[in-house]
Amino acid sequence: MIKFFKKRKINKQIVSLGHAQSCMPIDIFSLSRSVVDLGDIGYIDTLIKKFGNHENAFVRRCLLTAIRFSEQKPTETMSDYISKALHDPKSWVQYDAAFIIKTLGSTKIEDIDRLKELAGDYSRLGSAELDAIKPDDNADYVKKMAAQALCSHNN
Repeated sequence: MIKFFKKRKINKQIVSLGHAQSCMPIDIFSLSRSVVDLGDIGYIDTLIKKFGNHENAFVRRCLLTAIRFSEQKPTETMSDYISKALHDPKSWVQYDAAFIIKTLGSTKIEDIDRLKELAGDYSRLGSAELDAIKPDDNADYVKKMAAQALCSHNN
C-alpha cells in the first residue's frame, strides 16, 4: 500500500516537472532516485510508456537518469528508449542516453553507430585525451560523453 502512494507521488512530481520552465539537475536526480528506490524495475518501464514522449526534456532526462541509477541491465522498453533518446532534439537528453551506454553498455549496432555520429572527431581520441577535454557548450558535452561511451564499449 505504501508503494502505491509513493508511485502516485512520483507520478505527480513528474507531471509537475513537465510544467517546469527551468530545473536544477539535482531535482532530476532526486526524482530519479525516488523512482529507483522503490525497487521495482518494471515501474521505470511503466513511466517510460506513460511519459516517454513528453514534450518537456526534463521529464525525458528524469526517465533516463532513473535507468542509469538502476544500475541494472536495461529491459527491452528501456533499451528502446535509450536508442530513441540518442536521436532526441535536445542535446542533454542525448548526453544522458550516451551516459547510460557508457555505464551500462549496449550491444545494439545502431546505438554504437549513433554514438560515432554524436562523437564526431572526438571518436578517435583515447580515454586520457577525452578526460582532458573541458567542454565549452552542450554540443561538446554530448560529443565527449558519446566518445567516452565508445571507449567503454571498446574495452
